[in-house]
Amino acid sequence: MPQEVDATRTNADRTPSDLGNKKRALRDLAQGHSGHDDLSRTPLSVLSSDWQELQLLVIKGLSERLSETPTMKKASNIRSDLKKIRQALQELLKLPEITRIDPRSRRRARRDHWKKGFRRADWPESLEQEVRQMRVAFTDRNYSGPSYAYFNSRVMREVSFCGLEMRFNRLIDFTLNCEGIESPCLMDFMDLDRIARFREWYFHDRVGGYAAFRQICAALSKTAIYLEAMGQLKSGYDLDSRNHGAPWRVLTSIGMSKLAEGVQEGKQAKLEDLPLVSPADLMALGYRCQVQLPRTNDGRVPSTRQIFNRRFAGMFYTLGVYTPLRGKNWRNMRWDTNLKQEGTCWRVHFSGMELKNGVNNTELRTYSLLLPLEATPLIEWWREQLRVFVGDDFENITPFVFPMQSTITGDDGDFRWVEMSYKYLLASVDSAARDNIRQGFRPHLIRHCVATHVISSGLMVDIQQAATLLGDSIKTVMDTYFKPDEQNLLNSGYYARLSGYKAGETPTS
Repeated sequence: MPQEVDATRTNADRTPSDLGNKKRALRDLAQGHSGHDDLSRTPLSVLSSDWQELQLLVIKGLSERLSETPTMKKASNIRSDLKKIRQALQELLKLPEITRIDPRSRRRARRDHWKKGFRRADWPESLEQEVRQMRVAFTDRNYSGPSYAYFNSRVMREVSFCGLEMRFNRLIDFTLNCEGIESPCLMDFMDLDRIARFREWYFHDRVGGYAAFRQICAALSKTAIYLEAMGQLKSGYDLDSRNHGAPWRVLTSIGMSKLAEGVQEGKQAKLEDLPLVSPADLMALGYRCQVQLPRTNDGRVPSTRQIFNRRFAGMFYTLGVYTPLRGKNWRNMRWDTNLKQEGTCWRVHFSGMELKNGVNNTELRTYSLLLPLEATPLIEWWREQLRVFVGDDFENITPFVFPMQSTITGDDGDFRWVEMSYKYLLASVDSAARDNIRQGFRPHLIRHCVATHVISSGLMVDIQQAATLLGDSIKTVMDTYFKPDEQNLLNSGYYARLSGYKAGETPTS
């Protein structure tokens, strides 16, 4: 069989691995077509079938061989091998040509597909109005409606309520499109049987999502408290009741039990279980990512998207040591607003609602760091990368410092550069860590790494400096981010002093 790239070369010039993959694809095609994988009993004319039909047959044969539905990766590989076989034999067997579809045209054709996701704009107006009223009760310090004493003593930040609203989206999607309720209200979400059906729907064909489901239940718990305060739920429990029969406690326990199930099955990793990495090792990892190509499973040359992802990971691990931001700030950072040049240095600046803790009582909080001169080459390097991947006028193409290339094309046919999604951020950071240091890594973990190193290494005696780096209070840094090696502290402290005592002697101190 001639090769698809060079017709003068044959099977004798193929590698054993390549030849084995081609044979496997033909056997799977025979299995899907004739019910057996004996190539001697399968007519060669099957290759003249329509390409779409051939794809269905080879996937059918692969499924029968594996006795299960193949993964997307396996299905893609087997289709690719069959396509190469057909292209190699096209002239020899006078097969119809496979029309190549331009990827951009295919994505433009599917443009509406990407817009079909349920969005906030699809919420019913009546439900939107209820949520707005709930927002006032939870966030307005001057709220004077029912149960005002309870709500005024537990004022919620605007950014926190925005997160609560986001959790409603999947539940409203389910209620409208699966339950068939045209005008749902908040009381409809209090039906435990409906929540059980939603849980089954939510985890159907889903590997993870346990933490997100717990957050949905937490949002429903807040909703139950609000409805009880408005006199709609009428459960008979006080708003601050912690009785396990209270609706808000029941909803919370549903989310926590599902999260515990994910942890037990090994499908939900805790951030605390990931080992910390020193800033020096993070810097070394970042510099490696700046020059290396990402690894691919089948040995193919990585795509431009994959290379850009790896370059971003290099910037994250190097710049993150100087300014360990939250994931939200990495994704939302903009030129001249959040990252601006001052002389030969650069300043990182966020304020108000751009921060998680944007308002402390009535004081507007800010995070403003003038980065040292050593960080300037990193930012200049990143600007050069943007010129290569985005364009010379990248600041006009996208305002974001760390953009993401969308799968949707604009009117000019080019892929858009948009705000980075959290999934993109997590995948880029985690993939780079697994390829280089053989462990998983999450964007938020860099804050734990920096805080623990700064406080325990003695490089900064004043803990306030660690708090300034993270943009948090001293108490938050010590309670949340500081993770000392407790056994090592004992070994070098108390146990070390005990080992210095001699038998029969009285310790002097």
